[in-house]
Amino acid sequence: MLDPEGLWPDLDQFGLDGLAPATEGSWDSMYILTYYSESPPLRAQHTAGHSYYLLLDEHAWSGDLPGPPLVLAAHVHRNNGTALVEHSFHPMLPLAQRWLAERGADASALKVTSGVYARPTDLATEQAEERLRTPGRYEVLAHFTYDWEPSPGWTLALDRHQLDPEQPYRIFHRDVGPYALDRVGFLKPHPESACYTVAEYGFTSLREVEDWCRVADKGWAGRFPGWRDAPRSFDRVTIPAHDPAVPNRTARSTAAATRTTSSGIGDDPNQPHHPGDAHRRPTPRL
Repeated sequence: MLDPEGLWPDLDQFGLDGLAPATEGSWDSMYILTYYSESPPLRAQHTAGHSYYLLLDEHAWSGDLPGPPLVLAAHVHRNNGTALVEHSFHPMLPLAQRWLAERGADASALKVTSGVYARPTDLATEQAEERLRTPGRYEVLAHFTYDWEPSPGWTLALDRHQLDPEQPYRIFHRDVGPYALDRVGFLKPHPESACYTVAEYGFTSLREVEDWCRVADKGWAGRFPGWRDAPRSFDRVTIPAHDPAVPNRTARSTAAATRTTSSGIGDDPNQPHHPGDAHRRPTPRL
């Protein structure tokens, strides 16, 4: 059994009490879930023998920059007294939802219905998140978040479905606001009025991405009292080896045919601040 001496917290909310881990990896995932034993999932979906959980620890704090990804996705498959359990941490909710969808979940059933992440600012945000949820579409290269949630941040990715030959690097920038001091003096998104925006930007090179990050860093630092210096987010992440391959002619034609002619993402001046406005923005894509 997982915990014969009863030393671990109750895992009943995940339907794991009395079940043995099917693999060593399942044991590790069960251990991670003990930290969430008293935190209700943001969303959960249950099918025959399977459960899918979306979790977020809004009280985590590491003191590090970048902060660790705090959105947790977990998949449980129960069979004959055992549980095959997988987990994965992500910097953005749509990426966690994608991970669960790739394991059989219905992404629409995992849509968040309460809290800041239930209040997207605009349609462009919803469209950007829908693209991020597409299984297998984006190869994530790096991400930067502060060490609390909800927080602003960015994710750098390559689009493997509709790779743009001119702008292969895609930044998904998430902004959250307005902020207010909580009871212990921490700056947090206002629990009732805060909302969030996700905007997609395209770049031709990592040098352009670095330039964008410098603008973003200054904008973020200016919004948080007591910060003297920008965090230099690009310098704090590691970009793995990758191939920003230009697609063949057929792929280019397909990508061009699916573009819209509407204005760039994030053009509404009433939206939360987008520090990348000086760069070229792609039109929304399907």
